[in-house]
Amino acid sequence: MNSGLKPYGCMLKKNNKIRNLHYLKLFLLFLIAFFVFEDCLTEQVEFFIGDVTYIGVPVASANIRLESQQNFLKIIAKTKTIGVMNTIFHINNSYISTCDTDFVSFRYEKNIEQSNLSERKLIQLNSGKEYIKFSDLLSRNSVLTEIDTTVQNEYYDLFSLIFKIRQLGKGDYHFIVAANYDLWQVDIKYIKTDMLKLSREKLNCKKFRLKFKKIYDNPLESPTDVLTNNLFNERSEFFVWISADNRNLPVKFYFDKFPFGATFSLKDFWQQ
Repeated sequence: MNSGLKPYGCMLKKNNKIRNLHYLKLFLLFLIAFFVFEDCLTEQVEFFIGDVTYIGVPVASANIRLESQQNFLKIIAKTKTIGVMNTIFHINNSYISTCDTDFVSFRYEKNIEQSNLSERKLIQLNSGKEYIKFSDLLSRNSVLTEIDTTVQNEYYDLFSLIFKIRQLGKGDYHFIVAANYDLWQVDIKYIKTDMLKLSREKLNCKKFRLKFKKIYDNPLESPTDVLTNNLFNERSEFFVWISADNRNLPVKFYFDKFPFGATFSLKDFWQQ
């Protein structure tokens, strides 16, 4: 009887190996199909590359990627210090904004690596509920900010707002932006049209001025990145130049704060 059981046991082991190999092949095919499908969902990608100067000296590189998908948009921005500034004060920060096709944000993540700070923060907005959720992904603490959705139901983050400005024409506009644990009203005004140079091309650009007013002051303090800390300030102004053609290129940003301002200048861009 033992001699009859042995071949049957070997057959079971062989069948199990074949079955496991079959499942492995199915899993690999699933992974390939998933990544191909995800890539197909990305209908268009725009890249913007530039640098940040302070007192006329390049201090950081910056690049922004806009992914246009079927039902939502994703903005991925990265900045890091260069040259001598990287030795003085190291910055390697990234920001991910997920928003609808009109740039109304519903998820904003910051990953901050600076000489004085490491931070991972998530802001969840426009969820249809009467709160905005701020989460610290390092400490795993979260804070709920209660809001009245009957008064305001469209919230932006910094980068979704910048891309929203690309759609604006002449006029005055008002938006609500979540930054740190606070809410800010951003008043945007078209100023004039300037001629700016981009590579070998001269462009007519719409100039907008942004002013900030805090409308919700959270009692919680939030140490955060250099960009957010300096930009969201009632005493400062922010200027944006958008090309006045069908490309709506973010050609230049200027942050005006005493004693010296900082400038982002677009150096290159492409679409795929």
